[in-house]
Amino acid sequence: MKKLSTFLSILILVLSVYTSSQAQCPEEPNDLGICDTLYIQCLDCDLVEGSPPWNVHILLLITHDLSVSTDSIQEFRIPISYDGDCTFLPDSNTNDLSGPGLSTSIFRDFGGMENRMLDLQQLGGGESWDTRIIDIDNPQGRFSLSLLASADQDQEWWEGSGVLLATLTLTVTDPTIAHIELYPDTTFAYVRSGRTSYEPRLNIPDPGCFYIRLGSGDTNSDGHLGLGDVVYLVNYLYRYGPAPEPLLVGDVNGDFTVDLGDVIYLLTYLCRGGLPPEESCSH
Repeated sequence: MKKLSTFLSILILVLSVYTSSQAQCPEEPNDLGICDTLYIQCLDCDLVEGSPPWNVHILLLITHDLSVSTDSIQEFRIPISYDGDCTFLPDSNTNDLSGPGLSTSIFRDFGGMENRMLDLQQLGGGESWDTRIIDIDNPQGRFSLSLLASADQDQEWWEGSGVLLATLTLTVTDPTIAHIELYPDTTFAYVRSGRTSYEPRLNIPDPGCFYIRLGSGDTNSDGHLGLGDVVYLVNYLYRYGPAPEPLLVGDVNGDFTVDLGDVIYLLTYLCRGGLPPEESCSH
């Protein structure tokens, strides 16, 4: 009985050590739960309306698991690259935390989410971060964000999952696939108290592209998909009928052209259970 008790005690100890080691993140051993991660998501890339240019919104979300007080974050370095028929306009991506510029600030509340930087500003005691640098180089396709809690009263970043750090406004001139990823040969890092930097995990749609296009298929603009849309598309393509308005609502297969392939795709979806018109990064 004593041997069994000893065995069970050792087994429990081994399992607890194993579980603890499994929970830690190799890139940041202080994390004992969810690994520190930067999430890059597009809130509204999949459905733009009306005529270009369009503004779509790229969210930067932070997950940080604070295990000890010295693990709080005091700096973010986030270099982003992008290409496609899109730009980040400086006037649409300001760093204001108050006043008229807040409406275009990357630190505004957005999409039903509260921005933590704005929350710090609204505490009213100087807790918001004083150093907020946005560097946009559209010819090179680079958006760099450097944030630092540089003043004594600046409150460092604490734990949270999927917390809104910034909302970037991407201006699109044509339906496109916008490739967004980390800019090569630059530093991507979180810096915690004590000035120790580390590279967190990155969560971004694979292969790092956002399909920005008009809603597809409703070619006759009646508000729903049906055989009338197929007939409308056939009339446009082969009987000199009016074009869909705008034209690319007829691009149901996502190849950025309107042709017979779209007629077949839409008809297959409606009558034979094929794939619906949907956004994809594979085209």
